[in-house]
Amino acid sequence: LLRCFMPSRAWIGQNPLLVPDEIGQSRPSCMALPPPAHSYGAPLIRDGCSVGQALGEWSVFTPHDVSVPGRDFKALNRMAIMHGSGVTPTQVAEFRKAHDARLKGALSNHDSIPNRENSLYGRRNAPSTPMNSIMQNQYSAQYELECSNRERGYVPKKKLPIVHTRASLGQRFVEPVPDNSVPFKLKKFANVQGKGLYKNAAIEILAA
Repeated sequence: LLRCFMPSRAWIGQNPLLVPDEIGQSRPSCMALPPPAHSYGAPLIRDGCSVGQALGEWSVFTPHDVSVPGRDFKALNRMAIMHGSGVTPTQVAEFRKAHDARLKGALSNHDSIPNRENSLYGRRNAPSTPMNSIMQNQYSAQYELECSNRERGYVPKKKLPIVHTRASLGQRFVEPVPDNSVPFKLKKFANVQGKGLYKNAAIEILAA
């Protein structure tokens, strides 16, 4: 009866939960894989050039002829649209192969940049960061010195005179309205008199 419920070895090898791990080796796969001599991945396309040739040779840039003007792509695109071949990029590329349009006028010799020795072109680099001054905290000391000099030469401004208006002058000479209202007190404390201790202490504080 037990043999009927025991799984076969072939079924154990197909279940990743029941495959035993071997010490010092990777876990065996439960899928049908090709033989060990099989190479995975896409094959490399050989172009006939080795690494030595790529490192030993250098393709020198050949400048264009200055006397021949460049292609006028705006005119080519306009011609392709008028011809009916400028709808898709593929049609434009095929039209440019069969037709040509050049810019008006060629570059003269004085328009080209002269190639002189010991001449530098482009934007000048930013100056290097003075790390020595930063590490010695010279900028902080310089700022503190400037602040102290600024404080020494500071002259306080004169106070502006207070200018009264008609409303402020009227409020100065108006007598305050007497307040005869009864202070708010809860009903349950309406008839409760204050203790003399606190009353005397308040009087002493006011007198001091």
